[in-house]
Amino acid sequence: MKTSELVFNYLREQGFRPQIEEGKRIVFEYQNGTFIYFFNDDDESFFQLALPGILQVTDANRYMALEAISKLALDRKVIKGGLMGDRVWLLAEILLDHTPDVADLMPRLLNMLMGGWDFFNKAMR
Repeated sequence: MKTSELVFNYLREQGFRPQIEEGKRIVFEYQNGTFIYFFNDDDESFFQLALPGILQVTDANRYMALEAISKLALDRKVIKGGLMGDRVWLLAEILLDHTPDVADLMPRLLNMLMGGWDFFNKAMR
C-alpha cells in the first residue's frame, strides 16, 4: 500500500476528515490548524507534512519572520520553515527506510509542527 493511502486511512480512522485535493495532497484540520500531507508516490521514502500559512509576511515583518524561521531551523528537529509567496509555512520532512507505521509517525510529527508553530510565534515577539 502506498504511504499516501496509509496516511489517508489513518486520518480517517482517527476521526479526522481528510480530503484529497487534486490527487496530490491530503488536507485535514488539527488543533486550529490546516495541515497538508503531500503525496510523494514517486519517492515512497520521502514523507512531507506541512502547516501552511501561519503568518502573512509584509515589508514590516519580513526580517523578523526570516529570523524566526532561521531560529526554528536551528532549534527544532525535522521541522523547517519557509516562505511560500507571502506566507510562512512550516514543514516536517523525513526519510523513511520502510513502509511507515503511520500510527506512530503522524502524532509525533503533528506535535512537532504544533511545537514549531508555538516556537515561531514566540520568536516573532
